[in-house]
Amino acid sequence: MTKLPDQFAPEDNSGQTQLNTDLDRRAGGSGIHGVQMQGILTAAPALFMIVLSAAVFFGTSELRMWRGITPGPRFFPAVLASAGLGLAILLLVGQWRGTDAPALDMPDRFGATKVAATAALLMVFAAGSPVFGMMPMVTVFTLAMLLFVVRQRILASLTATLLVTLGIQIVFVQWLKVALPLPTFL
Repeated sequence: MTKLPDQFAPEDNSGQTQLNTDLDRRAGGSGIHGVQMQGILTAAPALFMIVLSAAVFFGTSELRMWRGITPGPRFFPAVLASAGLGLAILLLVGQWRGTDAPALDMPDRFGATKVAATAALLMVFAAGSPVFGMMPMVTVFTLAMLLFVVRQRILASLTATLLVTLGIQIVFVQWLKVALPLPTFL
């Protein structure tokens, strides 16, 4: 029995083999190059997280980690950089082991609106904290998130906002003695 060339080989039921070959040819790949490029693109978010974590960690190296018994100005950036580095390594290990990435699930119009509103509120919070102070901006941010983005009831939103604001005030200002930004007009 003679063997048919690969281009005449029967397809599997899904036609995925032929589709992958056609896509690879259109991308200019010869098979292995397309797979390598896909691997690089898949690893790009993890590599970006590693670079960003390293930049945060080394960019804050001149700050003190501890101020007496309380966390210093480098503590939180170092924790975030370490967490980002750990997640990036886990992502790379998962990709290296060949676990399938979940299908990309883009948000619908409502979900995209919620993402945009959250990003806008975060920018307002970051820009307003040095001017209006941290605690007033935490209150406004939490209340706006609960009422307009998550769309919770007013009483539940007010209660949660009060608990978050008091929690931050008690833990960071009273207990840890962290100097949060105060309003500039006081």
